[in-house]
Amino acid sequence: MIYSVRKFSLALLLSLLPSAYSASFLLGFAEALGLEVAQVDPGDDIGDVVGGEAGNLGLQRPVELRGLPIDATFMVNSRLYRTNNMFKSADSSLIDNSSVFELGGTLSMSIPEVTFKGYKATPSLNLTHMRFFNAKLADILDFETQIVAASMGLQITDTFSITPGVDYNRMISPGGDEHKFHGSGASLMAMKMIPHGEKGMVMIMGGGKWNWTSGDALLDPVTGVPLVESITKPDGTKEIGLPFREEDEQDRWDANLNVSYMLNLPSGITFSPSAGIAASNYIVNRNKGRRDLTYTLGANLSLPILEWLNVQTFGTYSFKKTNGKGKELLTQEYKNFDFGMSLGYSKAF
Repeated sequence: MIYSVRKFSLALLLSLLPSAYSASFLLGFAEALGLEVAQVDPGDDIGDVVGGEAGNLGLQRPVELRGLPIDATFMVNSRLYRTNNMFKSADSSLIDNSSVFELGGTLSMSIPEVTFKGYKATPSLNLTHMRFFNAKLADILDFETQIVAASMGLQITDTFSITPGVDYNRMISPGGDEHKFHGSGASLMAMKMIPHGEKGMVMIMGGGKWNWTSGDALLDPVTGVPLVESITKPDGTKEIGLPFREEDEQDRWDANLNVSYMLNLPSGITFSPSAGIAASNYIVNRNKGRRDLTYTLGANLSLPILEWLNVQTFGTYSFKKTNGKGKELLTQEYKNFDFGMSLGYSKAF
């Protein structure tokens, strides 16, 4: 386990190396969109900029980075939880409990002082690496994910915002020795906040995403050739059908809606119950016409320990239903309950 965590840390460090160039990318991205970015004039007295006397700043060169209006935050999040259906299966013989540990890091960069078509805008770039550890069948179920996501939040009113975005993600075996899946997507999300009394807030979030994917085809373990179905005609002859699993069979468009209520309690504690529904509509090959609906009910209790450290306990119940096409493909309909706790660290630069 220690060796795996060290490999994760190295992989996370390597995945974040390109961030040195991300500030320039974000600024160029903003300019390409015609965004107005607040910047410091190089000719201005740096003392006036930071609210002090330039002569007293010595060699504090990092202050000059204020000329690049980039907010950066590094976050580390860990989750330890128990699940009562580790395979997300409806088959009673496969339903089994397991413990799962997740460890992830995200570097988030944004340009806060931007206007777009008269609206306040926040272009952002996120780099994420996550590692999943399973207590059972670790050699099969353990994996890592890496995500690069760019988005631009638009504040339409004080309580309503929309966020278009694009992302690239991939799933790999621990250490990156084996590629399992990768894909890209384009999304549009909206959020409405409705104040409720002095301590409550209702949040409604919804949107959609188009996914283009490339996974591993189902291969014959001996020949390495993709496996295909064999169709027997009425006259007894056989013909080759579709592959059992295409590389892009996960191509789909998703839609989701989530409603949550956030209640602020004493000592900075927040309690948040939520309910949501997500629809996945598959559009290519054998999966074409399949539609899955996943329903979730959950609750979260968050407690800030320090300014930069937060602990949460959570519980989530979910169940999935599929349509007739999905049942033809033996898509699993399942019920699942997860509960556990998480620990989050964040540092703003």
